[in-house]
Parts: sequence; structure tokens; C-alpha cells
Amino acid sequence: MRLALCLASMLLATGGLAQTVVEGRVTDVSTGETLPAATVQVDGTSRGTTTNGDGVYRLVVPTGGDTLVVRFLGYETARLAIPDGGGRLDVALAPAVAALGEAVVTAGVNPADDIMRRVIARKARWRSGLETWQAEVYSRQTIRADGQVVAVIEGQTDAFWDRQRGLREVVTATRRTGNLGALPLDAFTAADQALNLYDDDVPFGGYDLPGPTHPRALSYYRFSLDGSRILGTDRVYDLSFAPRNPLQPALEGSLSVLAGANAVLAVSARPSDAVQFPLVNQFALTLDQQFATFGQSASGEEVWLPVDFRMSGQGRIGNALLQFPDIGFAVNSRFTDFAVNVAVPDSLFDQDGAVVDSVSVAGSVPIVGVVPLSAEEERALAEIDSTETLASALRPTGLLARFVQIGGTDGSSSGGGGDSAGIRYSVDPALWYNRVEGAHLGGEATLRVDRHRLAGALGY
Repeated sequence: MRLALCLASMLLATGGLAQTVVEGRVTDVSTGETLPAATVQVDGTSRGTTTNGDGVYRLVVPTGGDTLVVRFLGYETARLAIPDGGGRLDVALAPAVAALGEAVVTAGVNPADDIMRRVIARKARWRSGLETWQAEVYSRQTIRADGQVVAVIEGQTDAFWDRQRGLREVVTATRRTGNLGALPLDAFTAADQALNLYDDDVPFGGYDLPGPTHPRALSYYRFSLDGSRILGTDRVYDLSFAPRNPLQPALEGSLSVLAGANAVLAVSARPSDAVQFPLVNQFALTLDQQFATFGQSASGEEVWLPVDFRMSGQGRIGNALLQFPDIGFAVNSRFTDFAVNVAVPDSLFDQDGAVVDSVSVAGSVPIVGVVPLSAEEERALAEIDSTETLASALRPTGLLARFVQIGGTDGSSSGGGGDSAGIRYSVDPALWYNRVEGAHLGGEATLRVDRHRLAGALGY
């Protein structure tokens, strides 16, 4: 079975083909400001990448690719010839023209509701004919403490989804800072890091939040039409949405709809105030995702799947006596080389969890389609080693901090003495994110008074 998986990965990979590399920066043509999360794609393929926070992209281009297509919501699409042999290609995008006139709707009906009814009806048709997909997925998690990068982990997988059997992944490449070296290779799977905001329900933090295209979305949300634009020959509607019931855990934010296709191009959302994270102060979270069409469903409808997924958040845990550092985290995922309604390996679904392609990982297969790292993330990968543990980065302050001992993943500890008066309080921290449970900051806490011991776990 392992041989079959390795062969499948080799067939899916582009490493055996002649390639060139093109890189550059995407900016606003008028202001010169950089455009983060712009999509950069080889025309006629799903091979692409996304610009980082500085508007920088880097893309491995298979032989035969001759045109680069660059898109950013709210701007005109640019098409540029890829230089022979690759190299530098900066792109300046022009803002899209605002469209005059309102949506054509039935008298007395909220135009935003009318638009969303059409989106939901179209989604039901193409979703019913989507049985499987496969894609190459890249994802990166970055963890910060008090604004400083303290851990980075990135990985690339071949992902396979089946309507009945769910998601499975083959890990083909991974890289992480030295303080995460003890994690197993299958601890971080790229597609599993990405939510799909086009789903009916969006699982996050133990909640099933109704998505903005849920079949009953008009019962959950109030939609408003904020405006429209012309992109090429297409009209795009910009809508905002908010929960009808402020006590129901849900999402709120904005989305953009391609009028002719009745499809969502992008969503920017955050959990509503009803999504609570006990004991976490000043918590903020944003979820952003873009979509594109990748082939047709069995019913002949265009299928719309994620191009990327971006999540960033920050929170503080503590009280007047004990405060931990501000914790920041970011997830940046990119999907490429989609194929829909194709045969997927049955052997993958005979087991739970991800499979590690040990040949590819050991051979240091390059991570392609990567979202470029920031300079700070590059430094962290190069400089953070196993001596700079997450435990030391999460050392608390406050009156009770002297009693706190932070444990490391190897059983070691760092921190205050905590032995005075026979009292010791230790914390073994844990930080992780997955698509089912959402983002977690937690760990195991142990309180010892003389020879008595009380232990427990806490997480969000």
C-alpha cells in the first residue's frame, strides 16, 4: 500500500517536469500600496499561489505555462506573459469601476436576500453533483507571543475528499521551527487546517456556525447590498451579513457574489459576539477565503471550491494576579491543482488520519505553490532551535507568576522556583488548530501543596 501511495504522489507531483520560477510584487497602480492575498495563477490551469502580507508572490510554473493571471477582489484582472526562463514580474492592478444601478429584484424584496436566494439555489445544484475532489494543498501556522514569532510550521499534502468518506491526506513535505521538532510528521496536515466558508455549517471552536450560504441562511442572517462593481464584463455584488438573533453563535462579515454565475467569490467573516471563549480577554479573529470554479459537477454545473484560507487571531488569557503573554496565531493555506469527480485511492480511506509519504519527506521534496514567508518567519525558521521552547515564550507575569512552572514538551521545565511555602503550580501549554475544533490555547495545569497534588486541563 505504501508503494502505491508513493507512486500516486509521484504522479501528482510536478517535480519531474521542467519548471521555471516567477516571482514579484502585486500593487495598486494608483497608490503603489501592496495587495496581500492577491491570487496569482497560470492561465488555463489551477496551478497558482497567493501573495503574502507584503504583496509578494513566488510561483513554480510548469513548462507550457505562458500567461500569468493575477486577481484581487475590487481590481481589474491582469494577464501578463511569463518571461522566458522565469524571473521577476511585478504586477500593478487597477481598481474595478463602480457599477451604477441596482440589482434586478422583485418589488418589495430586499435585493440582498434575492441575490442570496439565487446563490443558495445554484449551490444546491452543483453540490449535489460533487462526489470527489483531489488537490495539492499548502498550509502554514505562525504563533506569536507578545508580537514576536515563536513558532512556525508549514506543510504540503496531496488531499483527497470523498462525499461519503470525508477527507484524507498524504504528507509530502513539511518544515518547522526547531522548537517543534518533536511533533510527528503527520501532526500538521495542510487541508485539515482550512475551513470552507462555502459549507452549510462551519465547525469552529466546538460550535457548528451556519455558513452564509446555508440552505436556511436567510433565517439566520440579515443581508444588505452594499454596492456593486464591474470586473471585465461581469458584475460583482458586495454584501454584508449579520446574525438575526444576537444570542445565536454565528458569523458576521461580508461577501462578494459574481452575478452571472450566482456564486460566491470571497468571504470575510468573524465569529459573532455570541461565540464565547471563557477566560480569554480581548480576543479577535478574522476568517478570509476566496473561491474559483474548477471543472463541472456530474449535473453539468460549475463547481466552486476554495482557492485559499486565511485566519488570524489574537487573545489574552489571565486575570489580575496571573497574566500570560498576548497570543497571536495565523493560518495561511493555498489550494492548487484541483481535479473534481475523479477516482480517489480507496486505500487511504481504509485507515484513520494522514499518511506520511516518507520517501518524499525524507528526500526534501520542495514545497511548491507556496505563499511566501515574511522576513520574520524566515528568520524564525532559520534561528529558533530546540532550546527556545514554546514554554519559555509563554512565561506569565503577575503576583502568582513566581509559583508558576512552565513545562516543556520533553518533560523539562523552566520558570520560577515555586517551592516556597511548599506550593508549586505548573502548566504544560498547548497551542493548535484544526478545522473541526478550531483554534485552541490550553494545556495541563498541576497544583501541588506539600505532598498533595491536583491536576486538570484547560482549553479553548
